[in-house]
Amino acid sequence: MSSGQISIELVYVDLSNQAQNQPVLQEIQCRENSSISEVIQQSGLLDQYQLDLDSLSVGIWHQVVKDLSILVQDKDRIEVYQPLKIDPTLAELRR
Repeated sequence: MSSGQISIELVYVDLSNQAQNQPVLQEIQCRENSSISEVIQQSGLLDQYQLDLDSLSVGIWHQVVKDLSILVQDKDRIEVYQPLKIDPTLAELRR
């Protein structure tokens, strides 16, 4: 890896395809001082899955992050979560 570059792992589960429901894992090489938002945009995930960054929840290592301008660090794991379509409690009651 060249100097000034860091390695980030991006994880996303496409909930629209229930049959496959396998996580998409992508290793991204980005420049140091990249923000969470920049890394997600660089990944191509938004275009590939037709996602709106403003409607998604994002976390780093299972910790939800509200400010996508936070800078990532080498070996961070960015997790992109889709918004829930139904409250899990309501879903349980309907069963």
